[in-house]
Amino acid sequence: MVLVQSQSSLSRVLSTQSQLARLEKQVGEARRELATGRLADVGLALGVRTGDAIALRQELTRIESTTNTNSLVSTRLEATQSSLRTISTGASDFLEALVAARGNASTREIVGQHAKDALGRVVEALGTQVAGANLFSGINVDRNPLEPYFAEPAPPSRNAVGAAFSTHFGFSQSDPAVATISASSMQTYMDTTFEGLFSDSSWQANWSAAGEPSTSIVTGGVILTSSVTANEGSIRNVMRALVLIADSGTAQLNTPAYDAVVDEAIRLVGEGMAGLADLEGQVGTMQSRVSDASEGLESRRVLLTRTLGQMEDVDPTELSTRLSELLNQIEAAYTITARLQRISLLDEL
Repeated sequence: MVLVQSQSSLSRVLSTQSQLARLEKQVGEARRELATGRLADVGLALGVRTGDAIALRQELTRIESTTNTNSLVSTRLEATQSSLRTISTGASDFLEALVAARGNASTREIVGQHAKDALGRVVEALGTQVAGANLFSGINVDRNPLEPYFAEPAPPSRNAVGAAFSTHFGFSQSDPAVATISASSMQTYMDTTFEGLFSDSSWQANWSAAGEPSTSIVTGGVILTSSVTANEGSIRNVMRALVLIADSGTAQLNTPAYDAVVDEAIRLVGEGMAGLADLEGQVGTMQSRVSDASEGLESRRVLLTRTLGQMEDVDPTELSTRLSELLNQIEAAYTITARLQRISLLDEL
């Protein structure tokens, strides 16, 4: 027997199938909303307010980016503080050794080695990196700020010191003639030629690869200096004292000249330690400002997230109820479609 659907029943089948497609699309959207907690079609739901939602999301993205930057800056500043404390502790230990060495010829070799070891530790501390960036190089993050002083071949810094000593006295630091240098001659050397080695121009030419201090945007429009560099005067003073003891022929100096060198080193270390304390305070202020900025950003993020949620978030309870209703409607539509497809011409006679 041939089954033939009437024009009316065919129309009803097609209408039901169209309704099924619409219901299945709504079910898909409802399930997606239930999974994400957010409207499936924000533009359709919000209409003219869509632009406001987009602007809020853009600002949230900027806040997240700045917050991530602040987190990295905070890590860098904490590592900077740690390195400064290492240098300061080393300077303090060296100062104690210097005070004990004055007038005590038997400690010269020990103090000289102490200075060499401390030089290595200072250069190492200044070479601290975070995420591959050199902390004390300022904007030149890809360059080590200082080369090891006693590296081989000799770096420009050691060559400059050797050349300055030889030019001033007429012989090298290892020459036996060093024993003939008077205290006044040594003082003149330290106040002129040797001091000149640590001037801004000489420091940049022969010692440091560091650039200007780096800056960071810690919150909207607020730019903060977020580093200290190896070019700081306090760091230079500590280096100057260490090099003076480690590489000025101190082992062969007569006692008056040696004491003059020790007195100068004591003065330089004292000034350097005072400057390092100031630097630690400056870094602490930077840390505080970054922390305050991050707290402000977090408060702003919470507010914007709440506002955006009011615009885009769905009510899980209401959505579950609507999804259940849609599924019931689909089931009913399938039942009707099945019944319509079983209708034959004989059923109509």
